[in-house]
Amino acid sequence: MMELPNLTEPCSMTASIVSDETLRHRFNILKKTNQQTKELNFSLFNQDKERLDHWLRNLEPHLMRCNTIKMKMPFSFSDKVMISASRALYKLPHLKALKVNAMASAQISNKGLIALNQTLSKLQKLASLKLDFSRCPKITDQGLTNLGQSIYRLPNLTSLTLIFSGCDKITNDSLIKLGGKIAKLSQLTELKLIFNNCPEITDEGVSRLFKSISSLKDLTHLTYKFYRCSLTDISITAVGADIQNLTNLKRFSLTVSSGNKTSMKGITPEGTYALTENFHKLQNLESLTMKFGWSSTLSDQALYCLNQGLIQAAKLKSLQIGLYYCDEITDSGVRVLTQDLHKLYLLESFKINLWTCNNLTDDVFIDLSWDLARLSGLRKCRLASERQGWQIFDKKSLLSFALGQSTKRLAKKVYNNKMTVFLMFGLLLVLLSLLAPVLRAVGINEF
Repeated sequence: MMELPNLTEPCSMTASIVSDETLRHRFNILKKTNQQTKELNFSLFNQDKERLDHWLRNLEPHLMRCNTIKMKMPFSFSDKVMISASRALYKLPHLKALKVNAMASAQISNKGLIALNQTLSKLQKLASLKLDFSRCPKITDQGLTNLGQSIYRLPNLTSLTLIFSGCDKITNDSLIKLGGKIAKLSQLTELKLIFNNCPEITDEGVSRLFKSISSLKDLTHLTYKFYRCSLTDISITAVGADIQNLTNLKRFSLTVSSGNKTSMKGITPEGTYALTENFHKLQNLESLTMKFGWSSTLSDQALYCLNQGLIQAAKLKSLQIGLYYCDEITDSGVRVLTQDLHKLYLLESFKINLWTCNNLTDDVFIDLSWDLARLSGLRKCRLASERQGWQIFDKKSLLSFALGQSTKRLAKKVYNNKMTVFLMFGLLLVLLSLLAPVLRAVGINEF
């Protein structure tokens, strides 16, 4: 095989199938400059299979000089485009990074995904792989299971991102099998698994998948998202039990929720306690994101339990909390959640999103700001709610906000209760006038 050049300078080419004239122009530029392309980023905008195959054949000499390929497939594409692109990728055994974005491609089915999977198993030098098949309704367990059988053959993979959000035919069965294959990727340090809005995924799949990946001792970055799946305490308790095995974890992002506000029991204080009770064992954890939603049982007490676990993560530098459609949460619960964060001496960044918690008032941000201002190392803070919108602060502006809002709150209360104040003042004067003779009689003449 031809020896490939060692590319050190980052360069890229963006190529799109827009017209034959544009295509010729792009390749003429490449020929004149003899550009050695390290990263190729191309979008496929034409469904004509013959034209696509011709374009990929012309592109092949430049593909041979690529280390990284980013391929985007717009929503109108079908299996034939994936098959043609996979055939071109098959000839690139030197490839180190591949990103395929097939998001919302309604015509892509297991057939197209399996064609890509067959190519993946041949790309033995791949170190980074990202596949986005979110909102592809024709993808089923068959395609995901086949994917697992391909990726575990990639011995050099250190970074893996799989996004299958909105694929409503994916079930626990393929998720569990996928976990078993991912567990064989011993070099993996970064893993993102995003399966939001997959209603057939339940506690069993989420729990067993996490148990499998918790064997990856070298993981430093983990994103685990199952928003609006049918989850309860069972799954987050399992995560809490197994996360202690990931002792090298530096960044952890978890998103869990039930399918909707009424269909599931949801997440309770017992679940949040079990989730966080082992956080003190994650000695390298620096960044933590936790998002909960669609739960009618996530209460103020659950936030108290969450607080007790969070403050044990002594090396946290960044913390993000998201609470969505949790109507049992009140101002008191949010205050409890943040009241002890000043114990995290290294915390530099904090973000909380309370966008759809209907029982919260505007006052919660005022109390939050006073609590957060106590963080000695705080550099950046973001607060969000429907009434307040997004608020971004550094420590100085956070103090100004707390003081200003507290003053406004006090003035508003005085204004709204001015008649009460006047009445109380009048009653006090009457009381004093009635008491004056009595006080003088007992010798308090100064009065």
